Amino acid sequence: MSATAGPVAAGEVMAPDLAARVTAFARACKSATRSVALYPGEHPAVAESLEAVKAAADAATAHGELPIAVVPDALTVHGRAMARPDPTVAEFAGILHRHQVGQLSIRPGTDAGVWRRFLALLALPPDQARLRGGLGKLWASEGETRVELRIVDYNELLRSRLVGDRATWAENPCTCGRAWPLLQQVDGRVLDAFTTPGGGTIDGCYFTMGFFGLDWLEKFQVIQETPDLLRVFIVPRDPAASRESVEGDLAHYDEHVRIVLGPTCRVEYEFVDAIAPSPQGKHRYTISRLAEQDAGLRGQDAHGR
Repeated sequence: MSATAGPVAAGEVMAPDLAARVTAFARACKSATRSVALYPGEHPAVAESLEAVKAAADAATAHGELPIAVVPDALTVHGRAMARPDPTVAEFAGILHRHQVGQLSIRPGTDAGVWRRFLALLALPPDQARLRGGLGKLWASEGETRVELRIVDYNELLRSRLVGDRATWAENPCTCGRAWPLLQQVDGRVLDAFTTPGGGTIDGCYFTMGFFGLDWLEKFQVIQETPDLLRVFIVPRDPAASRESVEGDLAHYDEHVRIVLGPTCRVEYEFVDAIAPSPQGKHRYTISRLAEQDAGLRGQDAHGR
C-alpha cells in the first residue's frame, strides 16, 4: 500500500520530532514483521530487527505512553497526522488496519520479547488470525499490558451500529427480465463523520468504538456541536444507575475522543430515559451539527428526559 494523500493542513500536523519518532517506530515494526515471518526465531536477523523495534519504541515513549490511532493508510497521535505521508508508515498502518486495529498504545519499558510475541501475531494473515478469534483476542491472551490494542469490529458496526442505508448496485440486470435497477448487496449504513479542529475528518465509527462492550449501556448518541465540543446522550440499562458508578468508563471515552480531536476537546454527558429516532425511524449514533450547517440544514433531536 502506498501513501497517496497530500500534505496535511498545518492545524492538525504532528510536531516534527514526534513525527520522526512515530515514523522510525513504524519502519522498525514493518521490517521486523517481515523478519519474524520469514526467518526462524533464532536467526540473527530476527534478533537484530527486534532490538531495532525496542529502541524505536523507547524513543517513541520517552515522554510517556504513546497512543497511536490507525486509519487505513496513516497513523495519527492526538488527532494530528504527519505533515507529509510516508510510504512505509502507510504500509504498517495498512497491516494494522487489516487486523482491525483502531488504536495501538505503547507504554514505556517494552523489550524485545514483547515485540517478538506481538509481531509474530501481526505477521499472521488476517483471515487466519480471525479464525483464532482475531488479533485482539490473541494479544489479550498474552496478558501483556505494555502494548495495548483497541479493535474495531466492522461486522458489528454493519450489523447494529450504522445508520443511513447504503447499498451496492448490481452490474447485471435481474434474471427475471425486469428492467428495474437491482441491488447486489446491502453494505450496511453510514454514520456522520466528525471534523477535527484542523479541518480534517474522522469516520463516525471511531466515536462509537469507545462504547462497545459496556454492560451498563443500553443506547447512546454522540453529537458534534463544534470541532472541540461533543455532547453524548446516554440511556443506561439500569435506570437507577448513577453517573458516578460509570465515571471510569466515561473518563476512558474522553481519552479515546481526544486522541483524534485533540487534548482540548470537551465531552459533555447527559443521562436520559430515551433517545428518539430520526423522522425515518432510525437511531442515529453520531450526528454532526457542522455537517448540517454545511448542508444548510438544522436537524432537531428529541430526547426523552
